[in-house]
Amino acid sequence: MKCSSITLREDPEIYTLTPFIEKFVVEVERCSTIDCYLIKLATLVDSVKEHFPRERTRRVLEKIMKCDEVQDSMSPLAYYSSITIEIITRDPRHAPLRNYIDIITTTLQGIKPKYKQLEVTREPTYRIEEWEKSSKEAIVALRTQRGNIGPMREQGVEKHVERKTSNFANLLKIIAVIIIASTIGVLAYYAKPPLFNSIQTTPTQAPTQVVSFDIQAVWINESNGIQSMVVKYNTNVSGLILELLDERNDVVWSTQLELGTGEAILRLPLEPYQTLTEPRLYTLRAIYQGRVVKNQIVSINGANIELSIVNHFAYHYLYPNRTGTAVHIRLKTRNTGDAPLFLCSSIYRCKPQVEAFMSNYPAGIAILELNEPIVVNPGGENLINVLIYIDSVFLNRTSELNITLKIGAIVKNITIKNVNWV
Repeated sequence: MKCSSITLREDPEIYTLTPFIEKFVVEVERCSTIDCYLIKLATLVDSVKEHFPRERTRRVLEKIMKCDEVQDSMSPLAYYSSITIEIITRDPRHAPLRNYIDIITTTLQGIKPKYKQLEVTREPTYRIEEWEKSSKEAIVALRTQRGNIGPMREQGVEKHVERKTSNFANLLKIIAVIIIASTIGVLAYYAKPPLFNSIQTTPTQAPTQVVSFDIQAVWINESNGIQSMVVKYNTNVSGLILELLDERNDVVWSTQLELGTGEAILRLPLEPYQTLTEPRLYTLRAIYQGRVVKNQIVSINGANIELSIVNHFAYHYLYPNRTGTAVHIRLKTRNTGDAPLFLCSSIYRCKPQVEAFMSNYPAGIAILELNEPIVVNPGGENLINVLIYIDSVFLNRTSELNITLKIGAIVKNITIKNVNWV
């Protein structure tokens, strides 16, 4: 979609950020390094965070990454996608982008790469200043010596100047070699970490440290409808990267771990308030200095629900030219699964379906009475109300009413055999 032409009515979020999107597109056009692209991308992310609350940042950023002009601007970066992800993962300067590495990865993998000569990063400022300073000193020295030649013969002057000029040219050649060698070193470090490390290794180095990483417990946590996998771990190194991979082996989230025992939080690739109702397999992959330390498969069965009737009652209602029966049912829900269960009336994928039947025929309109989302965590329980309107049909005390509650793949039935009247 062309985001620059979106109106306020079509998408208020994108419309608000249009100036920042256009600024990003213009600025990255002049970028000649991967480092520059990532700095501009971080600025765009900061703009999103400034204009929207934290819980909406990811969703808005996902929409921005689908803009045609943004994808076209990032197509050169897609050519260097593996190096880009490695830089985000390892370079502390780009740590703020790690929270969105799954979105960036998905975007780069979905863009058609376009070749553009990009350096990995610019040389450190202090090194550039040293080269400039040494060049200026050489020029000044050469000019001073030329001024002190004195009454040398004309031919001697020419030879002297020629010799000094040659020395200066050799100095510039040495500086050029240093620049090329430094650039190759940086490229080798980011593009081929194992090769770079092997070049640095010498017989006098200490033996490679044995990395220990243990997963002690894994569970699913929920906050404002967002579900994350919490991993309790223990490691003897600092800077270890823990990745969460989906069933297609795509990295959906990653985080850097601290030394010792701690808890890592990895966001699951689910919509807000989406109840996981079917089994899924995820992989936890630990990486240290470019080497995979551990792979562990984690199975999540999803939420499951048990229903039981707390109480119920029926009553007749009368409206002009309309009569019927209303049945109010209070249910206790218990989550026997290993993922949160969400119950709500209209938010995202949270809306459950409630149906009522009499003698296998639809009995009327069934409504789940909720003013705000209800979260039933694994092992927890909660109370919900179901209201059924049955037009033109009057229940009697021996009527049998069947209630069906559907949440994704979860389907539960409960039967009321003797209706209580009030």
